Amino acid sequence: METKQQWDAVYRNHSPPQLPWYHIAFLSHVNGFLKKIGKKDLLIITGCGIGDTVQITYKKGFTNSVGTDISSEAIIRAKKRFQHLKFKRVKTESVHNKYKNANVLDWLNLHQISPENLGTYLNSLAQVSKSLLLVYFYDPARQFHQKSLVTGGFVYNYSPKNVSELLKPLKKTSEFSFKTRINTRFKQKQQFMTIGQVYSKD
Repeated sequence: METKQQWDAVYRNHSPPQLPWYHIAFLSHVNGFLKKIGKKDLLIITGCGIGDTVQITYKKGFTNSVGTDISSEAIIRAKKRFQHLKFKRVKTESVHNKYKNANVLDWLNLHQISPENLGTYLNSLAQVSKSLLLVYFYDPARQFHQKSLVTGGFVYNYSPKNVSELLKPLKKTSEFSFKTRINTRFKQKQQFMTIGQVYSKD
């Protein structure tokens, strides 16, 4: 997993339009998950970066959303961009120590997590979530790890089956796949196979 210092450098040195995940739209499956949860219930958006995903949920009527991220630089920017929203500098591996019984959206983060930290990351999500939507890049045709387009570190290709095993005792209620085209203004134009998994504590 990339360090806090690496992510601080990413957000310090890149404007939002320069980031590959900037303005990737929610699909109908994501909106379907959001429609099933209470708009006043706690909704945590883990790995929120500079806050766009939190703003999207706010526009959809969610008034108790909190964005969390490992990077203090990202959180500073998010607070400046969206002063009406809540953001906390908390890494996902520790989010269960601060929040309980929340609805959680983890949007396009899992590929950044190293194998040695994967269990801790998913265990924290399992502990904090009463419902969880986990969306991440996965393509069985790709190598297990590749160079990151942004940090210079690695990104990883985790199989949905292994992810589900590590998220027990949460129950997987649905799974879907789609193609994600990264920000067209980013220096490399690529399309990724993407997995979405919905989990529930019940």
